[in-house]
Amino acid sequence: MVVCQFGAMFFPDKIKGFREALRVLCPGGRFLFNVWDRFEANLRSPLRIAARVIGSIVGRDPVSLMSPPYYDDWVIQSDLAAAGFVEIRIERVTEPSGSASARDAATIACRGSMLRAPIETYDPSRLEEVTDRVTEKLLSEFGTGAVEGTTQALLVTAERPVS
Repeated sequence: MVVCQFGAMFFPDKIKGFREALRVLCPGGRFLFNVWDRFEANLRSPLRIAARVIGSIVGRDPVSLMSPPYYDDWVIQSDLAAAGFVEIRIERVTEPSGSASARDAATIACRGSMLRAPIETYDPSRLEEVTDRVTEKLLSEFGTGAVEGTTQALLVTAERPVS
């Protein structure tokens, strides 16, 4: 089995990357990976809410701040088939996503996720201010208790042909 957690969407050449996974698998072996679903499917995700706030501050589309979009079933199936995979299955999975508080969620988003890079590029001295603004937005969305949202991803499995 080859497993790739939230990395396939970053492959510069998806088919080439998938061929490498196929190459190292034994016949009948499985390739399992996941990718984030479209931005709109994750509107209750604290990370997506943070992306909207940060996007407004740095003057960028919030979608552009997140991982490259790679969630179209047909495209994924076509790329995997072109690489030589069979028995391709795609399942959308929604799971809880949360933190103990709005401040914790904002800290994770602004300091420990892919959203830190656009903040640092824009103005690294504003990291604390941006974290405060994200905290305020999360407080308005979730209140003063735990932040409990959801995230949706695609779980993809494909097999190397037996023959």
